Amino acid sequence: MKYQTVILICLITLLSGCNAYHLSEESINTEIEQHLKNQPTQRVFIRIGEDKPLASLNMLITRVNVDFTEKRGGAANIHLNTRVDGTLQVFGSQLELSTHMMVSIESGLSIEEGSIYLVRPKIKNIQINDSSFNHELLRSTLKPFHKDIEESLAGYFYQHPIYELKHSTFERSAKNAIKNIVIKEDELLLKFH
Repeated sequence: MKYQTVILICLITLLSGCNAYHLSEESINTEIEQHLKNQPTQRVFIRIGEDKPLASLNMLITRVNVDFTEKRGGAANIHLNTRVDGTLQVFGSQLELSTHMMVSIESGLSIEEGSIYLVRPKIKNIQINDSSFNHELLRSTLKPFHKDIEESLAGYFYQHPIYELKHSTFERSAKNAIKNIVIKEDELLLKFH
């Protein structure tokens, strides 16, 4: 009886001309928060330089917040709270680094087989907290490495979707029919056609 009701709802939805599934920003943030609770050691490894690395950083992600906006054609603004440890070359000296870093990025989205991924992240701001040395010096030292950090984040997000369509019978059955994502204010429209 339960499955017949779901099938009936799906049929009514399709016949009424609805061709998109609404997914709220809140539900995506809840999914990410649950994922981080279940796997609390989500790390991004950043290595800059080949033979003699200019930086070797281990970024532990402690919190992710997604904010969808329609501005500029639609974007996902992502705020990462991280704990960063590692080494960094500054003025010819190697420094040990241990700090909390908040990274704000803007990203596009893609969907593959019912999983939504962040793609092409661009750093908008880095805020340093609890550092053993000057915040401005550290920010200016990291600025030339933004591309390297973005590439490392892109690799991380390629392996970790922000949402998987698996939370209801409808999501599981519709996941392969979704062809496109439209970013609206505070929500996503997942389009079937």
